[in-house]
Amino acid sequence: MSLRVSCCIALVSLFVSAVSILAAAPDVDLNPVVGPPDPAKLQPVERVPRVSFGLVGSFPLGEEDLKALVFPSATEEERAAVLEGLRFFTTPHTEPQGLGPVANQRFCLGCHMNSVDVLSVLSRERNNQLVPTVSPASRAARSTPTNFGFTAFNPATGGGRAPDNVDAINNTGKTAAFTLFGDFSPLTNAFTALAQFSTGGVQRVRPSLDACLPDAIPSIAQDPNLAGGVDPTTFLSSLGFRRTTGERAAPPYIGRGLIEAVFDGDILANEAAEKTAINTSLGQAGDFPECSADCVAGRHNENTSNQAFVGGHTDKRVGHLGLRAAGPTLMQFMIGGSNGELGFTSPLSPNEPFSAVNVNRAGCANTVPSPELPLSTPVSLRALMRLIAPPEFGKTLLLMLQSPNPAAPRPRGTPERMAQRGAELFGIDLVAFANRMIPGAEVPLTRSRP
Repeated sequence: MSLRVSCCIALVSLFVSAVSILAAAPDVDLNPVVGPPDPAKLQPVERVPRVSFGLVGSFPLGEEDLKALVFPSATEEERAAVLEGLRFFTTPHTEPQGLGPVANQRFCLGCHMNSVDVLSVLSRERNNQLVPTVSPASRAARSTPTNFGFTAFNPATGGGRAPDNVDAINNTGKTAAFTLFGDFSPLTNAFTALAQFSTGGVQRVRPSLDACLPDAIPSIAQDPNLAGGVDPTTFLSSLGFRRTTGERAAPPYIGRGLIEAVFDGDILANEAAEKTAINTSLGQAGDFPECSADCVAGRHNENTSNQAFVGGHTDKRVGHLGLRAAGPTLMQFMIGGSNGELGFTSPLSPNEPFSAVNVNRAGCANTVPSPELPLSTPVSLRALMRLIAPPEFGKTLLLMLQSPNPAAPRPRGTPERMAQRGAELFGIDLVAFANRMIPGAEVPLTRSRP
């Protein structure tokens, strides 16, 4: 287990070294397959010092900012491989450069901007030393909930509205998350994205041209799956569909290369090992009698990637990334962002996102020949995602993990005891955790329970 969880940076370095070579080659490995790890090469994951993690300069970011993000031992070749992607990720774009015209953000970083409103209040009131700068390691912003009653349709224009107003009662609300819409059939357990209204069922609400409208979410009357209305009790149409709408918020891109480097066989082996009659992650039988069988075990996901980009694999593979681990490859997320959110075409995604509300709309037309991005840009973006390291643990947790027995009871009310309570809440054995995460830590597992 310790070998599996402590994914080696050697694997990630192997991938990223290949990136810099393949970027200029005619054949790029878009769908790498991870083999079984070599135990002799595994080592604890490198981390960026916590005091400097994520502390970058103003955007666009450059080489001087890498020390706050990437693995400390990254080579010059590896660092050079990520620079094109880093600059693209953090540079605001315009329509003449290929942005849009239908889009959700001006640049990749737009989906990762921390909420300035919340950040300033928390820093001022709690002095919690939040990282004040924005980078690919930042999370998506949410100042308020989204009011779909306003964002779905603007009767004055026939389009939708962007969630850019902090008033979530009488206006749209404010968030950097994007909205997905479609129809779900409980009978077939299948979701249908309404691509005839918008590519991928994504509502794109921040077009790069003033002549374009934000996407609207189709009404019940416009939706062929909901023809004739829906039952007020079941919310199902006569065809057995109901409308579903959800949001996706960009995560902090931390340690994604490590997740990609996990061997599929290890994921499947973990799942098989968890198929037990014990009903809790704490490993204590009988704690939850209302839950039968293996109620807490996760299940692996499988998917293709050819639907996400040109050259993606057609066979189903174990998913590693994204919501419910639906994505087997990192590359599909590079295309999902550059094309799906920004509207840039590339050799891997040559088509502009479709927007029904903007068809034949005067002045709303792409003027830049495709491809708008070279292949090297998504390849460099992938290299960047692979090299962003996790930060070092916080001082309290780190000192406790380095102690002779992390599970020994700490005094009530101390930060150490609070950390232990958090571990107990999530069913984490601190001794086993220390053995996996701390170099040289081999606390006897018999001491894991005080």
